[in-house]
Amino acid sequence: MAAYAFARLRFPGRDGLFFVILATLMIPQEVSLIPLYILFKQIHMIDTHWPLILPPVFQNPYGIFLLRQFFRTIPVELEEAARIDGANPWTIYTRIILPLAVPALVTLGIFIFLYNWNQFLTPLIYLNSTENFTVPLLLSSYLSDYGSEWGLLMAACTIAMAPLIVVYALGQRYFIEGIALSGLKG
Repeated sequence: MAAYAFARLRFPGRDGLFFVILATLMIPQEVSLIPLYILFKQIHMIDTHWPLILPPVFQNPYGIFLLRQFFRTIPVELEEAARIDGANPWTIYTRIILPLAVPALVTLGIFIFLYNWNQFLTPLIYLNSTENFTVPLLLSSYLSDYGSEWGLLMAACTIAMAPLIVVYALGQRYFIEGIALSGLKG
């Protein structure tokens, strides 16, 4: 919704606020790690998966940037035609814009999934018990100072890639379309 507001709505300070949101991309994750740890400790969420789920859901400036760029490519005439037909802004957003944004949303979902699947530091800080460990933490347990189980580690890495392959295979069509339409070029 924020990306749509930055792409289509005119309000005072829009560009400045968008610049501030983009500036948060330059702040390393490690800077906010201690304040977030203190917050999650106070609300008794340490050693649960909630500290791994909530921050990426509620603070994603990259998602706002990607979707804003995509929304700017959607012709304004579609919204104007819907307004003439009597649609309110919420109807325009849910029935016209969101269905057209499925490729960009799937692309963003794949990017977020890949980033969070490979996280090592954040789960290392928040999770204490081995039954709650994420895949990268479990993979690191195969390495030790006294010797490494390379065969087991390689087998575990192969199995750990399976969900990534499945997610990409399910969203491949939308992913390619989303990359092509969102303006990301290599």
